[in-house]
Amino acid sequence: MDAKQLARNILNHLGGADNIEEMIYCSNRLRFKLTDPSKVRTESLNATDGVMEFITRNGMFQVVVSKDIEEVYRHLKKYYILDSRGKSLRNEQTNLLERACLCLSYIFMPILPILLSAGLVKVVLTLLVSANFVLKDGMFYYVVSLFLQIIFRYYPLLIALSAAQYYRCNRGIAIIVAAVLLHSERIEESASIFAILVVVYLAAKVEYLIEQILDQEIFYYFRHLIVLAIMIPIALLVIGPIGSYAGYIFALGILSISQLVGFLVPAIIGFLYPILIFFGMQYGIMDISTSLSGTLGIDSLIGPGLIAAYIAQGVAAWMAAFYIREKKVRNLGILSGVASFGGVVEPGILGINLRLSKPLFSGMVSGGVIGLLFGLVGIRSVDKSLPGVLTLFAGRRLIINVLCILIAILIAALITYLIEFREVKKEEKITYLLPIRDHHEKASRDISRFQETEGEVVYAPLQGRVMPLAFVNDSVYAQETMGKGVAILPEEDILYAPLDGEVMVLFEKGNGIGIQSEEGAEIFIHIGINTSAIEEELFHTYVKIGDSIKKGDRLIQFDRNRIKDLGYDMITPISICNCDEYVDVISMIHQDIKAGSPMTKLVRRN
Repeated sequence: MDAKQLARNILNHLGGADNIEEMIYCSNRLRFKLTDPSKVRTESLNATDGVMEFITRNGMFQVVVSKDIEEVYRHLKKYYILDSRGKSLRNEQTNLLERACLCLSYIFMPILPILLSAGLVKVVLTLLVSANFVLKDGMFYYVVSLFLQIIFRYYPLLIALSAAQYYRCNRGIAIIVAAVLLHSERIEESASIFAILVVVYLAAKVEYLIEQILDQEIFYYFRHLIVLAIMIPIALLVIGPIGSYAGYIFALGILSISQLVGFLVPAIIGFLYPILIFFGMQYGIMDISTSLSGTLGIDSLIGPGLIAAYIAQGVAAWMAAFYIREKKVRNLGILSGVASFGGVVEPGILGINLRLSKPLFSGMVSGGVIGLLFGLVGIRSVDKSLPGVLTLFAGRRLIINVLCILIAILIAALITYLIEFREVKKEEKITYLLPIRDHHEKASRDISRFQETEGEVVYAPLQGRVMPLAFVNDSVYAQETMGKGVAILPEEDILYAPLDGEVMVLFEKGNGIGIQSEEGAEIFIHIGINTSAIEEELFHTYVKIGDSIKKGDRLIQFDRNRIKDLGYDMITPISICNCDEYVDVISMIHQDIKAGSPMTKLVRRN
């Protein structure tokens, strides 16, 4: 059984994604915190090919696997996302479109905050310029517009970074290939979302293939260069031009339709606009809109279709926000809807509607219906200096335009309700499915913060695996009642002094010790969980209360193997008891660490 199938089976036997609160891996085992242990199918799990052992100890669940642990964990994260909407992974007929939407939205989620904030700033800046509060030739406008141009031009690089993490592609390769697309003659079309995702996905596959073929030593030095030599021509000559050619063909089709049944053009654009964005095809019709506005002064062809899409996708995001359980995501939906009405529709489509899939489809349907309405009524886009829907507030048909906007909002709300939320009761909320708390991703951010921040350093008192306190099966530590900190799964039998200071507390059995550093940090270390109940003398202390200690001094020796044989969990919590005196406690979570290596940094309040 491969790692992919093994991950699927493990998740099913553990009761599905809804039953998993947190997961982490170390060595050759997966560790889980579960919502309802009764849902676990223990016999099936133990009988699964690739599972060496299933361990339940002190409320923690561990699955020892014989496969590549990182590969299994990667597939577990992916299947967690796909399974989170209640779809059984045993059902191979899961909606392919829905799976694709969830996968794509997972890639886009990390970049949405900056894209959304930039979109809102763009809308506000345009309004300020239109109201003559900000001058286009002023320094303020220059600085803010330059900032926005950089974000909207180079955000494909952020997509490439996120996709590299998802597809397990080298980030340097992903950035370089995406930058090559950005450097091409037609930047917008070549660096479409579709093109970026495809080139990163192919780069990951090529990188894996090269790794299997080349000798290890040669591979180490030349693998990235070979992958780039293969992928850059493919990106430039094959994948990049797809959006340009498709957009050109679509624009020709739109012009042909406009000569026969022009009122259908806004409906087509309103319906297809999210697809156009994904493939980078929207720029072809934007050229037509600009040409019409420049020649005739009005745009009754493309502009109304774009506005229909803005309204439809914005209302779909608002409706989704109303029914979503998580407060942060509700706020994201509300702001995304505002940005959509201002003409920046990507956050709403990528952040909310795509993730839930049905709001995306309902937005497309309502966009088509609203576009047809606009086409029949003869709605015209006049003032291109105003953002999004506000272009309809200029011109002589203000009352008709406002009435059409209000009707369009009602149409979008009704269609979205009928397609997505009709069966959801008022008292119920749907789950947006935020990604599971991934301490492995958080670890890389903590390393950067640790290196960049000044503070008192607490060194590792043990050799082993550093884990979050949340994985300690004792609420006193897991809920940080004793203070913030970390836990270590020890790989040796000696506890060393984590810094210079004085021994303030020492348990009679020797399984717990409290230290005050010379700078005032109060640190408590408890070796194992509930080890005070051990009757055998398995702890030997080298210090006593009141002793001065130096970093690296031996404090306690213990019999790790015997403690484990007696059925006790050896995870050792290390708590900063006076953490309220510090503005931040930064720890190197999810790292294999040696005793004496920097582990935690304490940043005092000024």
